[in-house]
Amino acid sequence: MPNCFTCGRKIPEESRLIRKRVKTGEHVRKGYSTSRTSSVQSSFGMRIVCKRCADDLDRRAFWAEAKKDAWIVGALILLLLMFLFPNWF
Repeated sequence: MPNCFTCGRKIPEESRLIRKRVKTGEHVRKGYSTSRTSSVQSSFGMRIVCKRCADDLDRRAFWAEAKKDAWIVGALILLLLMFLFPNWF
């Protein structure tokens, strides 16, 4: 019986196994002369997750993409308003 990679719950054998791309590790590199972080490297892999965690990962990915799209749409609307009504700005 497999376990969910994210939450550790046991996944029943009769249920369908869901594989998602999840963060599996992170490596932080710091310089010795300064205490500043010089680079951060994250690693991802395909892992088995339960239905609840798969839904949560999908929801997070959707909202991350929606935030990017909202910025683009907002910038385009601002440019359009600046073009149509130059006296307002």
